[in-house]
Amino acid sequence: MAKHIPLITIAAHRARTYGLTPEDSEAIMEKQGFRCAICRRDFGESLRECVDHDHVTGKVRGILCFRCNTGMGAFEDDPRLLSAAADFLYRNS
Repeated sequence: MAKHIPLITIAAHRARTYGLTPEDSEAIMEKQGFRCAICRRDFGESLRECVDHDHVTGKVRGILCFRCNTGMGAFEDDPRLLSAAADFLYRNS
């Protein structure tokens, strides 16, 4: 069961950490169809939203579910590593 975090806390964190207003977050979510930008699962009560950003520039890239955000981090946000992992899965499936 997902832990419920008050929206005011989420909004304050996003403003402080990423410079996102609630309107910015809503616009990103609307653009993504209220789904994770990678796996496309609907954000609901049990799917935690994470702001994905470039760790060098700080630029917000989108909003991901916790699993996809963690996966990106495990590959150090390196497209070459992610591509190599995808190639490995295709070759061995």
